[in-house]
Amino acid sequence: MTGAPTLRERLGGWGLVMLVVAVMAHQMWPAVPRWLAGVVGWAAALLLWPRLTAKQRVPVLAMLITGVAGIGTGAVLGQGGLMEQALSQNNALVAMLVAVSFLQPVTLTQATDEALPYGRRALWRTMLGVHLFGGVINLSTVMIVGERIAVGSRLERGQVIALSRSFGAAAFWSPFWVAMAMALSFAPGASFSRLLLVGIPFAALGLLLTWFDLTWGDPAQGESFRGYPMHLRALAVPLALAVGVIAVHAFVPGWSVLSGVTLLAPLVGGGLLLARLGPVAAAHRLERHITTRLSGMAGEVHLFLSAAMFAAGLGAVLKVLGPGLPFHGFGGLEAAVTLALIVGLSLVGIHPVISVATASAWLAPVAPDQDLLALTILMAWGIATTCNPFSGLALALQGRFGLPGRKLLAWNAGYALRMVAAGAIVLWLFASFVP
Repeated sequence: MTGAPTLRERLGGWGLVMLVVAVMAHQMWPAVPRWLAGVVGWAAALLLWPRLTAKQRVPVLAMLITGVAGIGTGAVLGQGGLMEQALSQNNALVAMLVAVSFLQPVTLTQATDEALPYGRRALWRTMLGVHLFGGVINLSTVMIVGERIAVGSRLERGQVIALSRSFGAAAFWSPFWVAMAMALSFAPGASFSRLLLVGIPFAALGLLLTWFDLTWGDPAQGESFRGYPMHLRALAVPLALAVGVIAVHAFVPGWSVLSGVTLLAPLVGGGLLLARLGPVAAAHRLERHITTRLSGMAGEVHLFLSAAMFAAGLGAVLKVLGPGLPFHGFGGLEAAVTLALIVGLSLVGIHPVISVATASAWLAPVAPDQDLLALTILMAWGIATTCNPFSGLALALQGRFGLPGRKLLAWNAGYALRMVAAGAIVLWLFASFVP
């Protein structure tokens, strides 16, 4: 962006700050309605509509039209609260992205003079760092690392593959992911220790598979990989945020990880700027960030808010058209089929949150083994995250780095199919031999 921000961009930037405030207000005082943040977010989004490119407007309008049509259909058929649902979804995720952006002035400042590493060693260290930190602070890790290693605000194919797969694999074991929350919600009798014993090795399999794809399968990608400097100094900000999020989660267990990140990221970023620059310069830097950088997030904001409309509308239609019970029992074969169906639907754009909720509702009458069901959900979520064009990861990469969802799908579809095959074997072995 060149020149001073327009009035619309200034107001839009401050509107996104108010979105963060509204999300945290609901977290602290549940009497504040969840949909308020959605109203504030859409007001900011409308102000920032001119910032969208024609390429960005196509998926936004497609999701909006489809979502509104589905909401209207559901309302006609007697489903209530759909618009409130649409205005309530994804607000926490948008707020987290806005909050994490306040780390950018600090991370860019601290790494300005530091050369980025290249090659296979940089690839492995970047993958491991994204996986471990992504398991704690979720999508913000991809944004922090992606911002640093992007070439001209664009990520290369190998970088996208490494970031997306390393990040998605954290869903197989991390207690801080919504995947684990959903797994334990739909399978409340599952053993967390058993989930870890299977999930961690399965995540390691995903990392090794990605490593081989980018080194043996495509040696040029591995040798030229532009990575993140994964050492203590460069990771100071993500580490501080991760420790803070863990502390918040421990002392306020009712808070989600997204809420912890949303609260702490501006505090960490603002506090470090204050310590480095002093109050006047820090305030000026933050004000400039709000009125320029936040308005540049128009793509992410529109995609996530319109995706919430899409999910609400599609969910209404699926609820109306939902078929009967697919299985009479739930063993290794049924778990493998469920895994394949959820990932398969993700390949055509159905978000795993819809597929998982639908599958769990269908399977409830057969009283499935809780550990097996939870493992199926974790595997499906982690694999689907890497290839679903409407996942939070895909929307963030599309909005921030201009990466079309179809490329993420094309680059990770083969990985997803291989992980589904491996997951099917693991689920069958678990159902057959684990008492």
